[in-house]
Amino acid sequence: MKRKPIALLLILSMLLALSLTGCGKDTALTVYAEGNFIRQDLIDAFTEETGIEVNYIIGTRSPAETKAKTDDANSTKTDSSADEEVVLPEESSVDVLSEVRAWKEEDTQARAESSESDGAVCDYDVILTDQDILSQLKEEDCLMELDTKKVSNYDNIAKKYRKLNGDGALYGIPALWGIAGIVWDTKLVDTQVSSWDILWDETYKGKIVMPATARECAAVALKRQGKDVNTTDKKELEDAYKLLDEQKDLAAGYTSRVAYTMMTNQSAALAVADSGAAIDMMSNNANLAFALPDEGSWRVCYSYCVPAGTEWPEEAQKFINYMCSANNLAKNAVYSKYSTTSGEALKKMNQSWHDNPLAYPDETIRKQSPFLTGLPAETETLHGSLFAQLTGADTAADNTNHPQS
Repeated sequence: MKRKPIALLLILSMLLALSLTGCGKDTALTVYAEGNFIRQDLIDAFTEETGIEVNYIIGTRSPAETKAKTDDANSTKTDSSADEEVVLPEESSVDVLSEVRAWKEEDTQARAESSESDGAVCDYDVILTDQDILSQLKEEDCLMELDTKKVSNYDNIAKKYRKLNGDGALYGIPALWGIAGIVWDTKLVDTQVSSWDILWDETYKGKIVMPATARECAAVALKRQGKDVNTTDKKELEDAYKLLDEQKDLAAGYTSRVAYTMMTNQSAALAVADSGAAIDMMSNNANLAFALPDEGSWRVCYSYCVPAGTEWPEEAQKFINYMCSANNLAKNAVYSKYSTTSGEALKKMNQSWHDNPLAYPDETIRKQSPFLTGLPAETETLHGSLFAQLTGADTAADNTNHPQS
């Protein structure tokens, strides 16, 4: 048998080493999620299968939320078919919208200064964010178009959720959703909660926790007034914030993460929360209940997307495709306690999840609860300005935009 020359063997060995390095730590993805939506063991399994390291960052809505540390480790069990313990990553205070915008500005400047420049590299490779943030990033040309051949598991997403992407190119993969309502402590509230009106009841002054973001705070007032939560009408928005200003002295604060602690330890009586967060709270305090107000509500959908400045577009799409298999969509839905966008994933979940009216309310309620969608830039700016006046300029920058859980 003829031997290969030693020089050729050395070259082949070097090429193999380089290819392995390209799939290893040098290709570490930075994945950001606006809440604790992704199981760490699934991330570990992805790394083991592909050799791609992942730096997982969980965002919180504002720095204030990081002050309340809750014992989430008590709820590390997920689907009954999976008894292994899941390690929870730490949370970080990140304004991902501002950070990606800052990258875009740097990238644009670099390309303007030199026609030979490859531009700037974004700090994030995969972002799991709500539809409002995704829409803003898309409109500002901050996102990469996804290749449906590389994210073939997009087929697992139900058509009604795919409609959120509109027509044309694909920029986001809807994975989870939740419906907003009121979490209330049956020991502290002496009436059945059925309306947004109760958040204006002086009986509960200092015991009411409002949302951390402009859009969701405004949505409370808009729904109470029978208005569209996605309105672009200036007067309707100004009227909504006037209503919130009237309620301001009753609120214990504008936050989402701290709400978990306040509701589970009876520091608050009422809190506006998404269904996923509500189910989590209720699992740690048997006195809590969740109401979907008669006036209707709104829904939030979280989608995977890839910043246009990612250094690893192929690996980023590989990660998204992995997390969007029916099995992994189901596991992350049960883990996060949010609802899945996939009928195939739902089939793999326990029947108790199918029948949970908080996670999967009936069609009548869903029709009264549209998804929060992206708004024109001038409307988003108006929200930010009005929310700043409501909460104080020092907190407005942190609270105008999103995360959760």
